[in-house]
Amino acid sequence: MKRITIIAAPLLLLFLLILGCAQVEFNLELVDTKTMMENQVLGSYEELGEDIWMVSGVRGLPEEDLPSLEDLAEEDPQRAAALLAYADSLFLNEELRRLKEQALLGETAEGYLAATPLLEDDPYVIELIERENANRRRIYERLGRLDPETSTLPDPTAETARRYGDLYLTDVPPGHWYRDAAGEWRKAG
Repeated sequence: MKRITIIAAPLLLLFLLILGCAQVEFNLELVDTKTMMENQVLGSYEELGEDIWMVSGVRGLPEEDLPSLEDLAEEDPQRAAALLAYADSLFLNEELRRLKEQALLGETAEGYLAATPLLEDDPYVIELIERENANRRRIYERLGRLDPETSTLPDPTAETARRYGDLYLTDVPPGHWYRDAAGEWRKAG
């Protein structure tokens, strides 16, 4: 059966080209290793976002047809935890951005947030940092186990966090602070 499919597909394409009924366009995009890694990591992250919308964006359905987070938690507790963490991260995003603009916190090469040297003892900001880092840890755990490249490593969570740290540091807006891999705080220019 496979042989017929393999032969039939090129013959059909040739037939359509001869008749002029089809226009074939090939699009080849070359990407470097960094872009390939970004696409892979962001693709996994976007998958979590799609899951969140599937759980929450079901207006108009009868209540008995709505997906339940409790059912999902019974089915796959790690996925449910990652979805809740992702939703909470989205909720915190604007406040964290504001605090980054005030130079009170910044991204790190390890993929987590940290208080900058400019932050004095502020329990509110420290609580937000801890909360966001806990969310990221849950997300990294999920993504680390799903990714075939990291799932076989001794610590897939740490590797996934490091990859996200690399991505975060490539997109630090000018004026924001970040801590590089050497542990030095720098201001993006």
